[in-house]
Amino acid sequence: MTGEGEFAQIKRYFAPLSEGAFGAGELGDDGTLIDLSPDETFAVSTDTSVSGVHFLTHEDPDIIARRALRTALSDLAAMGAEAFGYTLNLTLPDGSDETFLARFCQGLTVDQATFGVRLLGGDTTRGSDNLVVSVTVFGRRPNGVALRRSGARAGDSIVVTGSIGDAGLGLLIAKGELGLDEPDQAFLLDRYRLPQPRLRVGRITRRFASAAIDISDGLLADIGHIASQSQLTAHLDLGNVEVSGAAQNWLTSQNHQTEARLRLATAGDDYELALTTAQPVALMAELGEFGLQASVVGHLESFDGEFLKIFHDGSPVEFNRTGFTHF
Repeated sequence: MTGEGEFAQIKRYFAPLSEGAFGAGELGDDGTLIDLSPDETFAVSTDTSVSGVHFLTHEDPDIIARRALRTALSDLAAMGAEAFGYTLNLTLPDGSDETFLARFCQGLTVDQATFGVRLLGGDTTRGSDNLVVSVTVFGRRPNGVALRRSGARAGDSIVVTGSIGDAGLGLLIAKGELGLDEPDQAFLLDRYRLPQPRLRVGRITRRFASAAIDISDGLLADIGHIASQSQLTAHLDLGNVEVSGAAQNWLTSQNHQTEARLRLATAGDDYELALTTAQPVALMAELGEFGLQASVVGHLESFDGEFLKIFHDGSPVEFNRTGFTHF
């Protein structure tokens, strides 16, 4: 590869291929919104998971399947869409057998019922050293404000659902690189292995949010994506980022709190939503009625030459990494 970042490569090589395509939005989002009628919009997104990159090679097949479907559905949640189906492409490595496929499909059966989706088609091949799972998800939503990364406005607050950094710690536990008390380990492992796409709150986000993104690459990286697509400067305070009780227990054991919070904010795989809004109090109140906690972590201002500025309890923080990138 050239050494360009993932998004620079998309802009250079793939975005020109989408020129003139209705709904593609210059490939600046994780999915596409296409108006089907005056009343309804079609949402589609695709997501690929590769063993050793997106999940551990020794992971249980049912967890691999459920995680792949959930991470793809999270993109629909960021668009405020309701999911109804998906397609599945599998590239199986040598040595895969019917036991693997049975366990894999058992996992999909569970989550199809959980999220109200059905398999619509796909393709299965063999010939890779790695297991590759590609899921394309389909959803619908009423016409209205398009929740794209480019919709944020100066003065908007940045609201984040749930807690941040759990999945990053869970991955370390899964790899045997971190040991915590058993209840904390179980909680963090579950947050990594089975993320929760926030599909139920689409009605709320469509009403109150100007832009949205699901937090997959890392909180800093994904807020940076909104800022760059909207040509604004995001101000984010690490002290305002909500962490779980288990993550707080880990934080307490760390000597350098700012570095530790940066680590949580750049780990990725949280699959929470980052939302920009001019009505943060109303947004958080309605999310709370659904049992989903949310917090204001920062705000957006007119672009001043930097897309992202990080603080910790009001003090500026230097950083050289915002999250995961493939290239």
